[in-house]
Amino acid sequence: MRNQSIYLVLFLSIGQLLVSCNETPSSQDAAEVSTPIQKMKMTTEIPDGIKSPNTINSEQLGELSFYDGVPLPKTADKVYDYLDLINAVDAYTKGIQLASMEAMKQGILNFGPANQTALIFEELMDSKALFLTANTTSVYMTSWLELSDEPMVIETPPDVLGIIDDHYFKYVSDFGRLGPDKSQGGKFLILPPNYEGDIPEGYFVSRANTYEHWIIWRGFQKDGDPQPAVEDTKRTFKIYPLSQKDNPPTMTFVNVSGKKFNTIHKMDERIYDEINSVIQSEPAFGENPEILGSLAAIGIEKGKEFAPDARMQEILIEAAKIGSAIVRTQMAKPRSEYLYKFPGTQWLNPLAYKSYLFEHEGVRLLDARSAFHFYATGITPAMSMKIIGKGSQYAIAYSDENGNTFDGNKNYKFNVPANPPMKDFWAFTIYDNQTRSMLQTDQQFPGVDSNTKGLIQNEDGSWDIYIGPKAPAGYENNWIQTIPGRGWNTIFRLYGPLEQWFDGEWYPSDAMLMN
Repeated sequence: MRNQSIYLVLFLSIGQLLVSCNETPSSQDAAEVSTPIQKMKMTTEIPDGIKSPNTINSEQLGELSFYDGVPLPKTADKVYDYLDLINAVDAYTKGIQLASMEAMKQGILNFGPANQTALIFEELMDSKALFLTANTTSVYMTSWLELSDEPMVIETPPDVLGIIDDHYFKYVSDFGRLGPDKSQGGKFLILPPNYEGDIPEGYFVSRANTYEHWIIWRGFQKDGDPQPAVEDTKRTFKIYPLSQKDNPPTMTFVNVSGKKFNTIHKMDERIYDEINSVIQSEPAFGENPEILGSLAAIGIEKGKEFAPDARMQEILIEAAKIGSAIVRTQMAKPRSEYLYKFPGTQWLNPLAYKSYLFEHEGVRLLDARSAFHFYATGITPAMSMKIIGKGSQYAIAYSDENGNTFDGNKNYKFNVPANPPMKDFWAFTIYDNQTRSMLQTDQQFPGVDSNTKGLIQNEDGSWDIYIGPKAPAGYENNWIQTIPGRGWNTIFRLYGPLEQWFDGEWYPSDAMLMN
């Protein structure tokens, strides 16, 4: 009986040994890896902080298991899910400007083909248009340019503020008041990527890094009339191949005032499809490798199909939720001091350090870049340069003087001090927090400016501007309507700014909550 017991124990021991020998580290539970480590001749003491335990408890990922530093299968899956999520959030915040430009393209092309169609807000842009942070006073006009293998000519109107940005949302050229044509209008020649042909004289020349471009220009009312600016554009604006310079084709002009017009990108997981559309249609050398790397990490890569599987689709859905929360927070409630316009106020400026490249002392300000492209549109050095008496400057507010978010149920007052440092005029416009477009209320144009008829000025030369659900008695012309139960934000614009604005010596007050 005793011999049988010995044989049984021996049999079980041999069986356990065989099972152990057939196990690989990848299938073991890290908690069972307890074989004593033999001290070898070349063994030295490993400094603290280099090795990782076989079990790591992460607040983000839970328990992570390893065999002597190598992850077990479940841990590897968990890590890669998390890494894909991080990369997808990174792609969202770094690629949002591509989605914005693609949405702009689609919005414009809904009204007609590229190179042939120019859209004009002949009766100004009102709140029906879904267009990032447009104003109520300029005469907006826009077109879409597509290059092939030959240069394209753009003939521009006089006395406008015009920008050409490429499909990657990078600056190409100004025209008009801040352009090389010095507000006279001119002929701009855009060379396609890798163009090596002859370049004729008589043009303002720009070499493109993408095939597609957004053209946007703003005309100015004359004595409250937008028509002179409209007629200047209809008379002069053209797009055509250089080979057709002697007989340019006719442009089609479409009046889009009061029409449905959406140019805003998606905020959910469909934003990745918009980003992918840009990547597939443009040369890779036109974009920053850092951004392209973030996109490639989630499967968005030039020449390859973007086809996330079911697992990745779920990750993209989650990443878009986080990305949306990030850009909204960066814009409305920034934590970086450089995103505040005037010290000690609630006025914001995502063009930090006056850099349209979002750079400062060799550092790219990622929060400023993503916040700006979430909120606004159009990139030009002129937006951030100190140009006295020309162009326009901006200050943005989401909160009252106490840092509380604007509430459409409540009434607020801004004070615009006397003697604004400007050559032209000042203006307030309010925006929907969701769309960053003009707030849609009973007012067609949700704004007030210094040219508003019947605007009341205080005895000390300042103005009080009221924003809330109801106008204060007698100040209806100084009032902008809000929607109870909804939020809003505002932009204060100064046209033709002078020294005191740039030096921070003059600015409107923070919003004061009214009783």
